[in-house]
Amino acid sequence: DATTEFSDAESLASREDFLTFKLAAKLRDDLGIDCIDEDVWSNLENILPDLFKDFAVDIAQESNSQLARNTMYYAYKNKQSITTSFLEPLRQDGDNQADVEVEPDFELLQARRERASLWALGTADIHEDSVLPNASDERASDTGDDESDFDSMEQEYKDYAETLDRAAAYQWLLGAVRRQIALADASQNLRGMVRRQLTHDLPRSKVSRHRQPPVYEVAITAEWDPRRFFQQQKFDESPDRAVQKLIVLVGSDTHAQAVTCEEYMIQTWSWMGRSTMDCFLELLRNGNYALRNSSSWISMALRDGTLIGTGCGTRAFVQSFSEQFVWLVAALQTSPDADKICFFAPSLSGPTIIPSAARSEQQADVAAALSYKVLIQPEPYSQELELETGRCWQSLFQNASVVKGYPIPRRSTPDYGLEISLSLMATLVEAQFLNVFRGTPMIKGFSTLLFPTKQTLDATIWHLTYNQDGSHISFVDGLSCYTPAIDIEAARQGRHILGWCKDAKLYAGAADAPYLISKSLLPEAHDGCILHGAAIQQGQLLKGVNYQLGTKDIPTRLGRLGSDSYLKSLQWLQTQRVVFWDEDEKRGWLINGVSGLLHLLRASIEYNCDSDFSDEFLLNADSLPDAKIPYTCKAAVEVLTKEVNKELKMFRNESEQFKDVVARFFNILEQMIAHQSVINKQCLTVPGSELPRRQLEGWDFSEFAEGRDPIDARFTEIPIIGRSWADFVRSMGAVVLFSRGFGDLIQPSASSSPCPWAQVPSGAYYLTCLVRDIQGLGQFRDQQSGKMATRIGSRFAWHNPGKVFEPCRCGIAEEGEHDSFVQVVLPAGTSEQMHLSENLGRPSKHGGAVILGHNPVFSWVWQDFGPPTLGNPHLFRDPPRRATPSSDSGYSSQAPGSNACPPAEPEIGIICALSKELKAVWALLDCVEQQGTNDNPYVFGHLGGYSVIAACLPKGEYGTAAAAAAATHMARSFPLLEFTLLIGIGGGIPSKANDVRLGDVVVGLPSNPQEHGLVQYDAGKVHQDRYELKRSSLQPPPRRVKNVVATIMEANPEQPEEPLHEFIQRIVQKCPEYENPGPDQDVLFEPNYASEVDCGSRPDLCTCKPQSRPERASTQPRIHYGTIASGNSVVKDAATRDELGVEYNAICVEMEAAGIANELQCLVIRGICDYADCHKNKIWQEYAAATAAAYAKYLL
Repeated sequence: DATTEFSDAESLASREDFLTFKLAAKLRDDLGIDCIDEDVWSNLENILPDLFKDFAVDIAQESNSQLARNTMYYAYKNKQSITTSFLEPLRQDGDNQADVEVEPDFELLQARRERASLWALGTADIHEDSVLPNASDERASDTGDDESDFDSMEQEYKDYAETLDRAAAYQWLLGAVRRQIALADASQNLRGMVRRQLTHDLPRSKVSRHRQPPVYEVAITAEWDPRRFFQQQKFDESPDRAVQKLIVLVGSDTHAQAVTCEEYMIQTWSWMGRSTMDCFLELLRNGNYALRNSSSWISMALRDGTLIGTGCGTRAFVQSFSEQFVWLVAALQTSPDADKICFFAPSLSGPTIIPSAARSEQQADVAAALSYKVLIQPEPYSQELELETGRCWQSLFQNASVVKGYPIPRRSTPDYGLEISLSLMATLVEAQFLNVFRGTPMIKGFSTLLFPTKQTLDATIWHLTYNQDGSHISFVDGLSCYTPAIDIEAARQGRHILGWCKDAKLYAGAADAPYLISKSLLPEAHDGCILHGAAIQQGQLLKGVNYQLGTKDIPTRLGRLGSDSYLKSLQWLQTQRVVFWDEDEKRGWLINGVSGLLHLLRASIEYNCDSDFSDEFLLNADSLPDAKIPYTCKAAVEVLTKEVNKELKMFRNESEQFKDVVARFFNILEQMIAHQSVINKQCLTVPGSELPRRQLEGWDFSEFAEGRDPIDARFTEIPIIGRSWADFVRSMGAVVLFSRGFGDLIQPSASSSPCPWAQVPSGAYYLTCLVRDIQGLGQFRDQQSGKMATRIGSRFAWHNPGKVFEPCRCGIAEEGEHDSFVQVVLPAGTSEQMHLSENLGRPSKHGGAVILGHNPVFSWVWQDFGPPTLGNPHLFRDPPRRATPSSDSGYSSQAPGSNACPPAEPEIGIICALSKELKAVWALLDCVEQQGTNDNPYVFGHLGGYSVIAACLPKGEYGTAAAAAAATHMARSFPLLEFTLLIGIGGGIPSKANDVRLGDVVVGLPSNPQEHGLVQYDAGKVHQDRYELKRSSLQPPPRRVKNVVATIMEANPEQPEEPLHEFIQRIVQKCPEYENPGPDQDVLFEPNYASEVDCGSRPDLCTCKPQSRPERASTQPRIHYGTIASGNSVVKDAATRDELGVEYNAICVEMEAAGIANELQCLVIRGICDYADCHKNKIWQEYAAATAAAYAKYLL
């Protein structure tokens, strides 16, 4: 007997396992799926058993045949096994699916069947008489022949398959599974609450293959008259026609769908949704209506302004009808606010039992009859949400209702917004066309515009902008915001979501940050880098005796922050700063050390998962779950200090735990921090060790994460426009880690519109950081101005040329422009303008983030060395990379010194005739080195972003011959010079056409292309009896310089009014004698051709009359472009001066240019120190030399 009983059980298990396998495969084939996402897989694992239960009951209710009841019995009893068999193949990647179906391992299935037996026995609603297989007793007592037994099971499966194909219940099951895959339940699943409430309230009953399943009656009342809704909305068509096409909104304020009422009913409830919709249409026509099939029915009726809906059928049927009825009532509500949308959360109240006498006459044999009421809870629109993330779609509507808690289509990416069709978007903005304007798809009404801001694999994200007053809006308004490259055909055919944003989160160390980060591909630090030769080694792990330490063995200092060295290390690291520099995106992220450490650790996990040793590696991307409150500074601390994380094993057969890897990575990072502190200390104290601002030194992030040993130092160069934060970062001692593909590690706060600041722009060399990570941040009120000022430590001041945390004005309908959010950090005391006056409260608790970099509203030039200066960085460029120079500026980068390495090849030569001229140039050099020999000394330095070499004529020598000798020596010593500047003083040739005054600058560049910038007026030919003067035009100025002057300096409408003032002041600060003598010392006398008195040295004997000239509004020098006359004689005669002006149209006369221009391509720059007449003196020489030097720096 025992043996027979076992055989019967084995036969039963084998038969049911075979059927389970075949039916699960049929279900997959009929659905046409071979793989699903993990989230969908988990959802189906939970929901499929309930769907199989509902299907089992429905198929028996649909047909009164024994085979249908057998199908019900089998599906109900084996719902968990069918679920498992259905889902297992779908968990694999679709590309790895076998092309042929594999028959099951029945021994394995038998074991699984036994493991599931407890669950099966515990199912209370399987009737006790249902213990035999779903076939006749004769088939169950087969003799055991294998072949005939297999044929029997095959025939049984065919019987089931034919029953399924004919059954409407099976089509319902297929639709229900498809909807579970395609739709996503709301986080507050109100639809599920309705279903669960009925499951709880309806009595349980036995399920048997010997009788039909029970039916239930549910009546739901809503104190609501739908006809009033249609009267208020004033549709063009009658209610029964309008209801099919009216727009309904479903979801939440961040994730919603707009669709017609009929489309949503069919999308969510398939054929039953259509039936319920038909019933509602007839209700609107006639006041009541009922629909009935062989086993179930629904009805709707209006009585005294109350809507009553009744459903009768199986448990699943009345649950589905209740969901639909509740949703329909909520969807056709009107917002209580006249001009704001409202969110409605529907639910059921009850139940109450319907007495037998009050039950419907259509169904007298129901197992239970219950009555409920619909409750609609409005959630008024919050004004604060209007400009928050992903909510621009709400401005499409006046006072619509949004039904919360019901499913909407699942999205592949978590983008906020409203899913809506192109045609519906166009209808709502009163547009007829999808236009492509300048490559951007746009949907434009008269005053409303929609344009794309992002495109994913299956959806296009759109933004809505409009004019609040209803005035016309232009297509151009869609170009002013950030618009990525859009596949226009995909935009036409794909899904559409209106309302784009980026959350304000710190992604450094977050679980969902991108960690497939590429190597930086930067060169190793060269011999001009302070990190040259530096390499970080991982160090060797020291293992020894497991010592026992007592109190006597632990110094007090070790317990100050607790005895846990792991925790103390993290506490210290939290005070350090790390810069992640993205070499592809040309932007950086300044973050705290703990977040940086976790980012490295997660990248290391990602690398190990993809390595050849991944089979031995025990962790994956999900092994370190995010903190309870992710994307904050505290999140990394929580992840790294959680005990369960610390004890995670890393590799098979190894004892190393995650906390050991943390310690190893901390050890490496600590070495990098130490290297950085050496750099700072050396640059601040050791002469000649200054680090050029352009030079950003650090280490490769990927080499760190991948475990390279050793890790070599690397470097990149930052252009002038991007290095404003260099001194600030170095002052923090921040470690720099290079890579490509960091992504957006700090994303801005919720933005009302997708403008360029919706993410940190790439390519602009910006550095982004959290306010709380700016060390030494403090605010105080200035005693003199009474305004709030913000300092960063003692060295830097925070200047705010635009906005800090307020929304961009592009979110305001009347505005089409953008604000600037880039902050400027300057050395303290550099400027008193635009101090940040906004109260930051407690900076350590501040949740905001700021962007540091160049702001054109408050534009400063940061060259390699010296203090920043007001100006346009686009007009400057760096000299070639060279060894570290010393600096005499007193500013960073970083300290004065004199022991510099030999300079690199200079680009531009400078020649001065007088030492006072060279002194003015020297005062403007960012760094100075004296080179050359005693016979030919030179001064090397940086001027205006170029490396320059400067020379002065020997004392007491002047004129064209001495200048030519100096030019020859310079050309021989430095053959790669691009051109030469002759900088110094000259005599002005004023005229009615040229108001040249003392202190003005004359540049040898005439505006008339027929004239030459430089002429030698005393060139000639010696004859036997005479000397013949010959007009001689010299080598023209460099064409490149002429282009810069014409295009950038003269044509620029935003050229500063006083471009030389800043540079002149710097000279005067170092050399006070170069101060402007004042306009009272600038006197032009009438020409006195007969005078023989040297009025300059004997003013008491002068009888000349001053000319009357209009007073200038400013004492700042003017810049004149014209011809300069050069000769080998000092001109102190008004007649000669005026003759040169007339003959050559010259505006300046000097003595050296003719000698230099014969040897080198040269530009002559002269500060006017006198008028080349008998009043010639030296009062203006220093100031004139200063103005000429200032122009040279301005030009470069």
